[in-house]
Amino acid sequence: MNKIGVLLWRMSGIAADLVRQSVARHDDIEIVDAVMTADDLRGGATLDEVDVVITMLRRDRSDATHLDRLLVAKPGLCALAIQYEGRTAVMYTLVPHTTPLGTLTPDTLIDFIRALPRLHRSGTAR
Repeated sequence: MNKIGVLLWRMSGIAADLVRQSVARHDDIEIVDAVMTADDLRGGATLDEVDVVITMLRRDRSDATHLDRLLVAKPGLCALAIQYEGRTAVMYTLVPHTTPLGTLTPDTLIDFIRALPRLHRSGTAR
């Protein structure tokens, strides 16, 4: 079974720790890398392993445009953006399209991580 690869993008502190703790409890999901900028990526090898990017959006959402670089770099990649208050999330794909995902808990985070690659591959995440 292939593991779902997760990249933490521009996340730090408590939010990153909570994602790591949530993912650590599941054998089918792994954190591939955690980076603050595109320059921090370990070349194309990192993106080859990534199915889902998780990031934290600022209140003004100005940093959402930084996801474009990753979404363009790897077709089929999905991004889960946790809203600045940490309780809700949205999905970004290259389409571009965002989908409100509702209340964020450790369990729903894991559900979102598992669903994103499947939804995107099946074409239902549009």
